[in-house]
Amino acid sequence: MLTDLATAQRRALAFHEDDLPFAHEECVEWDSPRFLQFHGRRVALIDAVSLKMSFPLPGDKEGESSGHGFSPDLAWVAFERETLDGVGLYLGRVAVPPA
Repeated sequence: MLTDLATAQRRALAFHEDDLPFAHEECVEWDSPRFLQFHGRRVALIDAVSLKMSFPLPGDKEGESSGHGFSPDLAWVAFERETLDGVGLYLGRVAVPPA
């Protein structure tokens, strides 16, 4: 449940059934004034304006990602990825949709 402090309007995010096992009171944290980070099976960002969830890291089909960290301005994400070729460190640009 998100509450707009200026208007006291409350909105609820409906989680996908795959994410429900990870949805609990402490499963999110603010990464910026607009985005929450969801700690589920995969790292996800929740847009507090649209209440849409996006996944900034590659999917699990090509390897497993871990140890991620976002830059303070949410423009970049660094993460470790393990594939059949070994472990590598990656840096990716985060594309934020317009508000």
